[in-house]
Amino acid sequence: MYYGRTKGHGHMDKMNFEIIANRINYTPDLGYPEYAEQFPKRYEWTSHTISHNTVMVDLSAQNGTDYAGYPIGYEDGPVVKYIEADDPSVYDQTNMYRRAMCTVETSPGKGYVADFFRVQGGSAHELSFHGGEGNVSVEGIELIPQKKGTLQGEDTEFGRRKDRKTVMFDFSLGRGNGYHYLYDVAKAEKPCGYVKLTYCIKDTWAQRTGLEGKPYLDAYFLTETDRTVIAKGQPPVNKIGNPPYLYYYLGRRQGEDLKSNFVSVYEPYIDNSEIRSVEKAPFKDAVDEFEAVCVKVTLTDGRVDYLFHSLNEETSFTVRDGLEFKGRLGFVRFKDGRILHAFLSCGEYIKAEGKTILEASVPAVTGYTVDFQKNPDSINYIDVAIRENTLPKSLPDLLGRYIYIETKRPGNAVYQIQDIQSGKNGKFRIIIDETPIRGYKNGVNGKDGFSYRFEEGAAFTIPLSFSL
Repeated sequence: MYYGRTKGHGHMDKMNFEIIANRINYTPDLGYPEYAEQFPKRYEWTSHTISHNTVMVDLSAQNGTDYAGYPIGYEDGPVVKYIEADDPSVYDQTNMYRRAMCTVETSPGKGYVADFFRVQGGSAHELSFHGGEGNVSVEGIELIPQKKGTLQGEDTEFGRRKDRKTVMFDFSLGRGNGYHYLYDVAKAEKPCGYVKLTYCIKDTWAQRTGLEGKPYLDAYFLTETDRTVIAKGQPPVNKIGNPPYLYYYLGRRQGEDLKSNFVSVYEPYIDNSEIRSVEKAPFKDAVDEFEAVCVKVTLTDGRVDYLFHSLNEETSFTVRDGLEFKGRLGFVRFKDGRILHAFLSCGEYIKAEGKTILEASVPAVTGYTVDFQKNPDSINYIDVAIRENTLPKSLPDLLGRYIYIETKRPGNAVYQIQDIQSGKNGKFRIIIDETPIRGYKNGVNGKDGFSYRFEEGAAFTIPLSFSL
């Protein structure tokens, strides 16, 4: 998942992701444009938000951003791996643009990806997704083929933008919505809360030569949308070996002061899927899906997975199947009533029918910064004060984890912990992997000192994880 800088030669693709498995890219980026010039397709399609696996807001491309977004969590467990980041600056009207993605192993070398993408602000949110080269089948909704034209309309030809008066890209018009590059359209203008796509993936770049089996990608979209579209999108045509088109899914939601949580599951596999069904597990009480959601994945061998994700780490949620969860991220796997695996990240507990499955003594270490390395050095540190009730039982358990420091400045202040040492007066020194220095204060040289990624007194969190 990409949450980095997008200005300059970057694409407007913050929070885009790719799935690489079985030696192939199941969701490839379109890559380098036909021409690195003032070429309309470059700006209005190839580097546009709509051609990437992310969300377009209010029918326009993202803003270009100078800095990376804000990581929120990261885990690298044996069964569950997880990353989450936010960057509302990609649109002027959004105050949340936050994606959490988890990979869940089902058997050695196999698994699925769960996706929770929350967007708040604006009046139209459109999730875009595409797989690799190959045909796609659709379940869950009946689509009506459009007779001609593009998604922009039957009277709009491929690549033609009515308000563009020249053959070159017009910067004064902006990038538009990119619809005039989506063709062979089939759509449904009605609410739909479940769509399953199956891509029969072609090994475009011959990465599986000599290997048996056929690659497939199943994509489940579990959030209700107002419009569903399947259409073809064209990669750059002058790059040798590029496919002529890729199939795109677009799911759009509309409403004033809109909040969306696009919940999806993706499974790349060879020949046979390991998933029997995917659904949202309903909560016992009314819960805003934007705040919390639980995905239930039933596997073909009878194992059942529950994956919780919540914005409110202080509130417990209970699904009708009897599981209760409190925290940010939680996972449980059952087989015939037995618990096979459980996992918590920045979470307090998971319970089943009132009995505790997994509990964290300290969900996260919290406190504030006291001092930090202010000059260039080969060793970088942060001195911190840790709230006493969040002290971990063993300081070495923090090695390799990440400290997330609040900052009001552009960019993030997230560092990997390489060492931690007890200091005086209950303070601790954390050795980190990168410098706290952002750059020169005046932007030219060091005579006026440096600017930093955070300030003394900034609050921090070190999320902890627990497994069973």
